[in-house]
Amino acid sequence: MPSSLNRATLKSALMSGAGLTLAAGLVWLIWDPTSSDLASLDKLDQGMAPAPRLNTAVQSKASDLASLTQAPIFLMTTGPMAYKEKAIQLFGLSLSPNRHAVLVSFDGASPIWMSQGEVHEDIRLTEVGLDGANFETLLGLKNVKLSDPAPKTTSASSSSASSAPMSATHPL
Repeated sequence: MPSSLNRATLKSALMSGAGLTLAAGLVWLIWDPTSSDLASLDKLDQGMAPAPRLNTAVQSKASDLASLTQAPIFLMTTGPMAYKEKAIQLFGLSLSPNRHAVLVSFDGASPIWMSQGEVHEDIRLTEVGLDGANFETLLGLKNVKLSDPAPKTTSASSSSASSAPMSATHPL
């Protein structure tokens, strides 16, 4: 160890460094540089109106777990509560510079005109082409052509008659 740095000099240097650190910490506690920012945030908090309270009907609806468990979370394609996709049939197309539309029937109902982007119940007309149209349904995109045959609709009487067992003997 060099002679100029003896033990007493090293000790005094360490003590003065510790003293400076302690002084800086006290200054930091007394004088907080973020106090002006906190004061402006406090003013904002005092100027804000309280959030509106929900009425009791909405609160009781939100807290009713039994009603939430009745409906499925995801779209079901099989089972007793399965989603039945509507049968779509095109009857005509209208392509003009200002409007693209189709004359379409859902589940055998009366045909209606739909413009591109329009929504009918859960079905959106996304694109109109020269020979058909694309529809967005809950199960995905569906392409329907003018040349597609009419979709088969099943009624209760026809389905029960077709499901009845056939007899081996029949009257003459």
